[in-house]
Amino acid sequence: MTTALAPLEPPPAETAAEQDARALWDHDPHAERGILGAILLDVGDRAGVWARASAALTTSSFGERRHATIFAAMTRLRDRGDGVDTTTVAGELRDHNVLNAIGDGRGGLEYLGSLFQYVIDLEQVDTYLRRILERQARRQVAGYARALLAKVQAPREALAPLLAGALAALEAVVLPGVEAPTLDADVDDYFAILEGKAPASTPPVSTGLAELDASLHGGLRMGSYFLLGLSGTGKTTLAAQWAAHIALTAGWVLFVSKEENRDKLRDTLLAHLGRVPYATVVRAREFPENTGLTHDELQRITAGANRLVGMRLRVLDPSTPGCPNTVPEVVAVARAMDPRPVAVFIDNLGELSARGSYGVRTDLATEEKVKDLRRAKNLLKIPFVTLAHPTSAARGGNKPRRVTEADIAGGQPAVRITDGVIVMHREDIHPTRDHKKDPPTPGVVELYSGKVRGLSRPLYCEALAIVHEHRFASTRLRDGDPFAPAYAPPVAAGADCLDAYGAGDGLPDVDVPAAQLGFDDVGPQDAAAGAA
Repeated sequence: MTTALAPLEPPPAETAAEQDARALWDHDPHAERGILGAILLDVGDRAGVWARASAALTTSSFGERRHATIFAAMTRLRDRGDGVDTTTVAGELRDHNVLNAIGDGRGGLEYLGSLFQYVIDLEQVDTYLRRILERQARRQVAGYARALLAKVQAPREALAPLLAGALAALEAVVLPGVEAPTLDADVDDYFAILEGKAPASTPPVSTGLAELDASLHGGLRMGSYFLLGLSGTGKTTLAAQWAAHIALTAGWVLFVSKEENRDKLRDTLLAHLGRVPYATVVRAREFPENTGLTHDELQRITAGANRLVGMRLRVLDPSTPGCPNTVPEVVAVARAMDPRPVAVFIDNLGELSARGSYGVRTDLATEEKVKDLRRAKNLLKIPFVTLAHPTSAARGGNKPRRVTEADIAGGQPAVRITDGVIVMHREDIHPTRDHKKDPPTPGVVELYSGKVRGLSRPLYCEALAIVHEHRFASTRLRDGDPFAPAYAPPVAAGADCLDAYGAGDGLPDVDVPAAQLGFDDVGPQDAAAGAA
């Protein structure tokens, strides 16, 4: 069936009051944009979005002419057997000379791209459809009411036929219903798991820190995690290490850096992968005519670069055109990746914008962003790790204390919604006790939390900061080295070794003096937080 494009004649001018009154019932622009964005996201109709939308909607279902025009273009593409995505829809609209008309003062292609931000979870497609169909039914009733009023006011019209016709017309209005599924499919899924025909769950991804993996029962699972800590504890460094490990061992990773640029992340990973001092990597870049590199340092940097080149890691920073500013935009980028990422990292929560407008109510804005992250992990079914800073009260209290998961901006609502908050603490940098009586171990970073979904006990483990190389190692368990050559001999579990990356690769283990401990990777927001 071929669907003609809906006309785009300009509607008659309305007053502001008329527009506000009509908006209450006439149509739901967000739901209309959401269903169109969901169709564009579901390339190949893998989630069945088009199948459901085309069965329920026609061009008359849309209250905005441009949305009806876009849907008509999608229908024409489907009728021809063509794929439906942003490029093909834009081409179809351009062929009919209506691409610019849908832009509302912006480019038509830009407007099509903006539809993605209205989609958080493809599981909400049925909700979008119900809202659209309800508004369509309201418009039908309103139309019948206007026609009935005109006829009632005509003296020659008999009243009885008018009433009968009105009742018949109203009974013909279809109300959007809710399809309640049975549990048949769920039972089939259960026995598929028992019979080994389907995985029990999405397997966790390793962080590369053996002690943390053991504490998390294997690593990071599908969920929304926050990495929380005061300035200088190494949040960005640890997140970059996790991302590199996952990219090398599990699959593609998306790293959205809203605070640091790509150069900083690249230098951190070169130091980490090559096991060379971070300062050496930066010095060589800043003074290429006089690097002062030894032969060994050059070999190490080259080895780190060889591991970094071709790594399954995509990085977006503020200098990247179209760098996402909201969680839905991050989701849109992740869904567009081919292959799809197995983990997403966001640095950091405070730099993301909320979709709503809350003025000074930062707690509400944070809660909205956390809810978006929860929907995002349900949609992509992967770990989302978001860096976060504690509240100003936790940073600037008169009595030093340890930061807890409750100190995250947004407070308890954010903690309740998320799957886990992993707190980082360095006693040697942020003292909370009398160090004369109980001196801290230099460089030890404590990772703890009372809220990690799936754990029957609070999380606690430790890591050692190898600061000059911008990396961490477990303190109690020997880490498997994903960056070491294949010929590296295995290390017995529980071996006493602080350096996770020295065995079998021909490079010596690192014995870090206490004087070299202390992070120098404080970012702009960290620095501002520390000054607050």
